[in-house]
Amino acid sequence: MEIDVDLAFIHKVQAYIATQGFKALYMGQIWSECVMVLDTMNECDIYFSPERYEPTMPEIWRDGAALFPGRTKEFGLGILPGTGRTPSIKNLDEARQFALQYLRQKQ
Repeated sequence: MEIDVDLAFIHKVQAYIATQGFKALYMGQIWSECVMVLDTMNECDIYFSPERYEPTMPEIWRDGAALFPGRTKEFGLGILPGTGRTPSIKNLDEARQFALQYLRQKQ
């Protein structure tokens, strides 16, 4: 599957990360407006556009509230936190599977 690089969304994620006191070591685009980030805290999270995606199981994310920590809403972002996930996400394919399980495109 070929994906067009979504630079505007990637820049939005980078701008958010710059305000958080850590840096992205690796970013990989999963879909348009959905990227995986491995950061300097050795955490792998999935950043997504809440305009485009919604959780498949909001009840496990405190009815979706846990997907918008801190200032994420200001930046127009949601985060699928990979922290504490077992097994942990190790690559882009695993991140894609995690996103497929917990996100869906809005209708």
